[in-house]
Amino acid sequence: QQLWLRVWWRTGLASFRDCLNWAAYLVPVAIVAPHWLQGYVAFGVVSQVVMAFQASLSSLSIVVRKFRSVSSLAAEGSRIEDLVVALGPDTSALALPVTVSGQGAEVEGLTLSLPSGTQLFHNLSFSVRPGQRLLIVGSSGCGKTTLLRALAGLWADGTGKLRRTASCVFVPQEPFMPEGSLR
Repeated sequence: QQLWLRVWWRTGLASFRDCLNWAAYLVPVAIVAPHWLQGYVAFGVVSQVVMAFQASLSSLSIVVRKFRSVSSLAAEGSRIEDLVVALGPDTSALALPVTVSGQGAEVEGLTLSLPSGTQLFHNLSFSVRPGQRLLIVGSSGCGKTTLLRALAGLWADGTGKLRRTASCVFVPQEPFMPEGSLR
């Protein structure tokens, strides 16, 4: 239904634009031709009137020529506005504070939740000292990645104290390789 409406709208707009282009030639000729036939004006005046009418009409019909661009811009603006509303307020300032100091990593009284409210961890505490290793295992969706995001300072839903060393590097689960050169 909407596709046919768009087809009719575009056909009508194209027809109007074509009629306007033809009118730019025919209207001034129809106005000046009787004066030329009676010998009141020279033949060159007819072409001057046609050119003047076309220049005036071109200046006044910019809205018709740019209608598609303006409507496209309005639609894009509407989609961007919908995206901003869908993303909601900026929550980056609400991320769990992570203290960057010392050696190793330490988590104390950490409670993490998903944005839906589902609690992943409650009062989790552990520490990893230099030279120690920690393996985090669990089923899909249990919160392993969320814990690392909290340690990286990228998770907002939770409470507790987080501390890690400044030389900590986080590697994503899915590798990302941009196209082109890395230089």
